[in-house]
Amino acid sequence: AETSIPEEEAERVFGTVDLDSIQDKASLIQALYGAIRVEEYGAYFYEKIQFRVPSPEARIFMDVLADEGRTHASIIKQQIDALRELEVTIDERGRAVEVY
Repeated sequence: AETSIPEEEAERVFGTVDLDSIQDKASLIQALYGAIRVEEYGAYFYEKIQFRVPSPEARIFMDVLADEGRTHASIIKQQIDALRELEVTIDERGRAVEVY
């Protein structure tokens, strides 16, 4: 799928996402903490601009977007907590797979 902004711009704003560095559970958890940071930054951005937009409908929409960012961050935190309890490995396609 086509991205909404060039990769260089996303890296400038959010930092580099090095998927090859995810080799085990610990590095996957660190990458997920990065995802939490992105969601929290997004929520912060929408919270800050919501009262600077002139339209009441747009302010409501900004509040919804901020809430979604907080919700996404919370879901990722739950996934990290669940991941800590599992034995996982990263398969050849880069996916986390539970080891039984």
